Amino acid sequence: MRTVNEIRVGDRASLVREVTEADLALFAAASGDTNPIHFDEAYAESTFFKGRIAHGILCASFLSAVIAGKLPGLGTIYVSQTLKFRAPVRIGDRITAEVEALEVDPEKNRVRLRTTCTNQDGVVVLDGEAVVMPPRRKIPAEQLEEIARRREALEQSLWEYRNSVLERRRAAEEAIRASLE
Repeated sequence: MRTVNEIRVGDRASLVREVTEADLALFAAASGDTNPIHFDEAYAESTFFKGRIAHGILCASFLSAVIAGKLPGLGTIYVSQTLKFRAPVRIGDRITAEVEALEVDPEKNRVRLRTTCTNQDGVVVLDGEAVVMPPRRKIPAEQLEEIARRREALEQSLWEYRNSVLERRRAAEEAIRASLE
């Protein structure tokens, strides 16, 4: 976690995520976006994309994870975000979400960031800019340790839930295939 006075133009942070079937299902459940381009293979094959694609905003949310978790970090507030979707993201793609500090304004407590997601082939799938408000002060070490423990437990729980969704979906698909044979 960094305050505005600790961030320099050119500072970068990133994370890598593989897009899974469970990610699409959980994102659709949270957002209500069940567009057939994401879930119906027969429909998706008839489109410009020639197959299913992930929600663009799902990939954009990886940028939020970088901003909230790494640069500036815990306690950061989004002010704005622009996005341009450049290429489709498919299940199994490994997405690198990266932010880079372009401008730091200590007086207004704002940082302007370049935001980019690229796939495993180095193709930019989305880019844009964000303006964020870093925390004004450091979180005390003892409080930071407690936050880290709670966050780790939450992330573990969410990861287990995500994997259970994926397993249930696989089992359901296998049962459907078996019933059609």
